[in-house]
Amino acid sequence: MLFQALDAFDSGDAKADEHIRFILSQNALEDAIKDCVDAAGSEFDYAAQTTLLRAASYGKCFVDSAMDASSALPGGTGSGSGNAMMDAEMFVDMCRKIRVLNALRQQEIGFPLTVTQFDRLTAEVVVSRLVAMRHHFLALKICEYMKIPTDRVLVHWACEKVKAATSSNVSDEELVALVRKKLKNATLVSYADIANCAERVNRRRLATMFLDLEENASDQVPLLLSMGEFELALRKSLESNNTDLIYMTLFHLERTLPSMDEFRYVLNREPMYAEAVNLMLLYYRATKSSGSPALWTDVASAENDLLLSFKTSDVEEKVTALKDATTKYTNAKLPSHAKLAEEQIELLQEQGKLEEKPENVKRRKLVGLSISNTMKLLLRDSKYEPKLLPLVAAFAKKFKVPDKRFYRVKIKALAETRQWDALHKFSMEKKNPPCGFKAFAIACLEEGEKQQAENYTARITSVDEKFETLIHLDMYSDALQLAIKLKDPEKLTNVRNLCNDDNICNQADKAAMELGFVS
Repeated sequence: MLFQALDAFDSGDAKADEHIRFILSQNALEDAIKDCVDAAGSEFDYAAQTTLLRAASYGKCFVDSAMDASSALPGGTGSGSGNAMMDAEMFVDMCRKIRVLNALRQQEIGFPLTVTQFDRLTAEVVVSRLVAMRHHFLALKICEYMKIPTDRVLVHWACEKVKAATSSNVSDEELVALVRKKLKNATLVSYADIANCAERVNRRRLATMFLDLEENASDQVPLLLSMGEFELALRKSLESNNTDLIYMTLFHLERTLPSMDEFRYVLNREPMYAEAVNLMLLYYRATKSSGSPALWTDVASAENDLLLSFKTSDVEEKVTALKDATTKYTNAKLPSHAKLAEEQIELLQEQGKLEEKPENVKRRKLVGLSISNTMKLLLRDSKYEPKLLPLVAAFAKKFKVPDKRFYRVKIKALAETRQWDALHKFSMEKKNPPCGFKAFAIACLEEGEKQQAENYTARITSVDEKFETLIHLDMYSDALQLAIKLKDPEKLTNVRNLCNDDNICNQADKAAMELGFVS
């Protein structure tokens, strides 16, 4: 009847109204709409689908008035709005299904389904079937249209690209760039799955490149281990800060590598691997395994020696403990650890010699101090014994202290003890000190010697560094003149914002106008 009402309406026949009134009188409008929608879903003919959906849409125009009439009757429930909403959702849902089914029925796709079959399979399964048939574009569009995740489609497409590239001349870099461009807006895509596909077709370098894009280390590391990329797997697991993942990697290496020597070699290649060594040591300590490899026994014993060297105050005992640690680290084939222990022995011995020097007029205790603190203490005492200065320079050279670090320690120590002549002489040793004259100026200012600070500021050649130092010294007038000379609006603004002197602020405003920075 609803179908006939639409036909009459299209023909301009007044019977359309009669048909609708009859349907309403029978309280059958909702059933009529539902029947038209269901019939449209059952049709394979596009024209019939359109007509039936138009009939349902025509009937929906009268739903509100039908509900109003129903609620006005005695015993009316007044719940028509909920039914109307249900009808609308059913109509929209069927329209979506019909559009998808029509696309599947195209000759080039060849996947004809009825609505019942589509409902039984679900949209996700249909998409999986399309992906298996390599209809990725249609599968992607259906995902977007039906609002379901697209990650499976994109990953399968990328895997097919990888497989196809094995027989073409596409480089690894070009393929990765193509996939990244296509997947740039996808948030749930697992690059590890694509890398796994590349590994299966013997494109190991390509697999590694895809794994670098994977953000989830738990997916990254197992595949790297299966590929034999042990060091990369170890690095990624350490970067993840996931202890379980690190242990999984270490135990895999311990089982897989042909010997403990090879295991030691891997763990000793990078400084960052020291954390892995410590974790293995903790594990074997906690389990107290009698079958612990010699590597971990040696390392554990060496660490006990290190602790002993720090606990004892006797220099000879410190040196003996460190020598034992050095030997054990060497046996464990951890040369970087052994070298650090040797350097500590050398430092202790040198500090002991300095304590006995006659120039150590204050009889300072130096053993156990850091290199920087040893230099700082002796430099402060050079106020009473200038001969300490060359001793400190030789000490710094022996332990390869960087020039910039040495300069900063010496400048601060001389300034704190107000050795202005020695500081001036030190500033003349190099035309351009490693830390610049700014460090000299700031050290003087911190000790209340503004005139000394201004003298060092005048020797700064870099205009940016000089401006920063002038600001630091509150020399806003000089900073303003430098900003004007450089015609630098940013520096002019800095002076204006930081200075509280109204006269200088007015000069800055005037200069900004003259230079055309403000109108």
